[in-house]
Amino acid sequence: MHKLTGVVTAVVSPMFPDGCLDVYSFRSFIEWQVLSGINGLTVAGTTGEVSTLSYEEHISLVKTTIDQTKGRVPIVVGSGSNSTFEAIHLTQAIKELGADYSLQVVPYYNKPTQEGLYKHFKRIAEAVDLNIILYSVSSRTGVGLTADTIHRLSQIPGIVGIKETSANMLTIYKLLRTKRLLKDKFAVYSGDDSTCLGASEIGSNGVISVISNLIPKSIVNLYNLSYRLSTKDKLNYICSKVFKLCNLMFIETNPIPVKTILGKPGLITSGVRLPLTHLNYNHCIKVLKAIRTL
Repeated sequence: MHKLTGVVTAVVSPMFPDGCLDVYSFRSFIEWQVLSGINGLTVAGTTGEVSTLSYEEHISLVKTTIDQTKGRVPIVVGSGSNSTFEAIHLTQAIKELGADYSLQVVPYYNKPTQEGLYKHFKRIAEAVDLNIILYSVSSRTGVGLTADTIHRLSQIPGIVGIKETSANMLTIYKLLRTKRLLKDKFAVYSGDDSTCLGASEIGSNGVISVISNLIPKSIVNLYNLSYRLSTKDKLNYICSKVFKLCNLMFIETNPIPVKTILGKPGLITSGVRLPLTHLNYNHCIKVLKAIRTL
């Protein structure tokens, strides 16, 4: 199994205007990502519109990804649920298909206690022998994992890391302290493009990125440059361009902006599923202008 480090694209799920999955477009998009030097792929996550995918579509995306990549990069698959039983069922299915990692989102809507969250993830890890990355995104789930709960979970076999979407560097620093206590057996991934370089400089393992859907080579180069002191001036120049675009990727709900822009040059079919709608025209113009400055 591949070790997960560096820039991991949280890939979109291409759809026709009627909302049906475009598997052919998805396959070619995956290949473009791999050839662009991306370090890994996350399928059926937030950016992949997982909340509107049927079980059959979920499985189809995973099968297509694994078939197309043929072991060239590690594959992370979103298989979480606010039902522990459903999360176990889906995680077992993706394991059998050959996924390298399961991305397990904090249960949404039912707002468990910290003890409930602990038991939820513990039960999944005990039921399925697959490396699990916790996914903390309280802005969407309504509840987050505390530092104490994360520390408890990090000691469970099979739970190997966390994707932290907070833009708060103090939160990331606290997670990295847990990583150090476990002698780097627990990985910390930034889930926020705008803080990924700061996180990498203090010891994170990588970024699960939205913006790398659009400019994979640039984000990989940017991430690699961050380790070279001799390139700081160049790094700062690139950052000033890229981070403006990062912020614009959330001018409307993710993945609306990124899918709309990917559809402009025909990289994918850019339909989204209701209740999501296409990017507002004025917002689209702003994003396109930012891309032209890169």
